[in-house]
Amino acid sequence: MAKYSGNFKLKIVQEYLQSALSYDRLAQKYSIPSSSPIKNWVSAYKAFGEEGLQRKIVNEEYPVHSNWMYYTL
Repeated sequence: MAKYSGNFKLKIVQEYLQSALSYDRLAQKYSIPSSSPIKNWVSAYKAFGEEGLQRKIVNEEYPVHSNWMYYTL
């Protein structure tokens, strides 16, 4: 799946909301393989504003447990 920047998503959402272009026409115009992401972006924008279009990057940290001493004895 392609990743799109928040600015790119916002541009398309605003164009959708301010014009008569359909999801399919916008997908064609911007060479997006499917109109589904645009539908999702519009929904997210309506629900959460610009923040809803930003990628959520979460790096979870996991503790390192070393039981090598237990297994080597």
